[in-house]
Amino acid sequence: MGADLYALCEKGKRYLELLDKFSELGISSDEFIRIFKELVMLEEDMHRNYEYFRDPYNKFNLLWLLGLDWEWFGQFINEDCYVSPENCKKILEEVKRRGPITKEKIITYFVKKRKEEIVSIDELYEYFKEKYYQFIKFLEKCIKCRGMYAFI
Repeated sequence: MGADLYALCEKGKRYLELLDKFSELGISSDEFIRIFKELVMLEEDMHRNYEYFRDPYNKFNLLWLLGLDWEWFGQFINEDCYVSPENCKKILEEVKRRGPITKEKIITYFVKKRKEEIVSIDELYEYFKEKYYQFIKFLEKCIKCRGMYAFI
């Protein structure tokens, strides 16, 4: 489980079209396999190009580390799961305001809030630093495109 965000660039629109088709009843097994393979390739390509972002609902959740949550994010989503470029900009501003990722933030989040022992602060730091960078790039891409679809 996690939040899935899709930038409204051409690949994102195609991905969502295929996802709808994929869920239809009555498609042949050959069509099912073809669509599945295209979905996998598109998702990988979108992730590489900052057109897809996923944040898991577990201790590795970036928004939680930043002191935000997906309920906060929900205020920017309309009834069609759409987030406008203007709202993407508001989200980006808040995420940047709460960044960058520091080892102190990670310690506060894991030890003080989650009451968990940290085995390797360096690995966690690298993970969250990269996740933060990916989210910033993703939001910047959404501002340039036509926003995003968010399924949280």
